[in-house]
Amino acid sequence: MVYFDNAATTPVPKAVADAMYEVLTAHFGNPSSQYPIGVEMKKAVEGWRAVIAGALGCPAERLYFTSCGTESDNWAIQAALWQNRHRGRHIITTAVEHSAVLEPCKLLAQQGYEVTYLKPGRDGNVTAEQVADALREDTALVSVMLVNNETGCVFPAADIAALLREKGITCLAAALYQSQPLSAAASSYPDGVCVVIGSEGQGLTDETIAACTGTVRIPMTDRVESLNAGIAGSILLWHFREESL
Repeated sequence: MVYFDNAATTPVPKAVADAMYEVLTAHFGNPSSQYPIGVEMKKAVEGWRAVIAGALGCPAERLYFTSCGTESDNWAIQAALWQNRHRGRHIITTAVEHSAVLEPCKLLAQQGYEVTYLKPGRDGNVTAEQVADALREDTALVSVMLVNNETGCVFPAADIAALLREKGITCLAAALYQSQPLSAAASSYPDGVCVVIGSEGQGLTDETIAACTGTVRIPMTDRVESLNAGIAGSILLWHFREESL
């Protein structure tokens, strides 16, 4: 089989699946429990969190593992709107976002927010100029995916982020379905922009790790196997670190 849908999801590497299997079957304690096996897993989870945070250059307390991409998007959208509540109630997004963004926007519209949906051109892409034309004094949030999970189009999130930084508007660049290395995009993000990196890719490149400074969150995806793969990736990083000590 020749698979061409890596923009939507990628296969789980065997090493990741093996590491996750070991945790699910041999180290399955609930990190919130107070008995020994739970306490042991709590320490392990915090260790994995610290390893990933260290690799990305952000404080461990700012890195969260969520249940799915939908939760992550909702969390980011609601937090940004609350932070900018005094600025206004206007949102800009695209007409081809994932439902994890479009559905919250529909609900917010019912609550009095005004949402502008940018339509892609014939090439499937949107431009920073479209965002600039749609900006208003009361714009509180711009949410644009980095890579469309159906067409594979790479949106100019870095250019949009640079535009918004000058105006102090929050930019949510969701990359939940990005399967290619993000080094080029990450290196062009200005400080203060919330960059959301998914866990479905084959791993972080050295360039990506070096570029992703500041506050970076790594949400899981909305597929259970990918969620497990993301956690297993943390486990592998922890093992690699232990072996190097």
